[in-house]
Amino acid sequence: MTQCLDRYAVATGLLTVSRGVPLSLGSAYTSCVADLKNHKLIWLKGWLFLFAGLLASAGLLLEAFSWRVALLLVIAVWCFCRFYYFAFYVIEHYVDPTYKFAGLYDFFKYALRRKPPSDGGV
Repeated sequence: MTQCLDRYAVATGLLTVSRGVPLSLGSAYTSCVADLKNHKLIWLKGWLFLFAGLLASAGLLLEAFSWRVALLLVIAVWCFCRFYYFAFYVIEHYVDPTYKFAGLYDFFKYALRRKPPSDGGV
């Protein structure tokens, strides 16, 4: 990845580096990271996310267990999942078919720059 960043910085002069730490990766990051295409690795990645989430939740509950904390944790996780579904599936399929998801950062950029609906939001 460092080689990709160095090539990008030399080729474009757009990469800002302060004390050796890139401040803006731009397209350098996306051009150097290949999409995951192996189905077994995709499944493994999904299960690892589930495991990490369960482990983090268990750690929080072990640190400060109460039924209130457990309920708030469940509600927070559910709400974040629903927001993720909204940000990618709902917007693309029901609001703006031209929008293609790329990540939460891109969704926030899209949400901040889009114009209000002309149909009254119906």
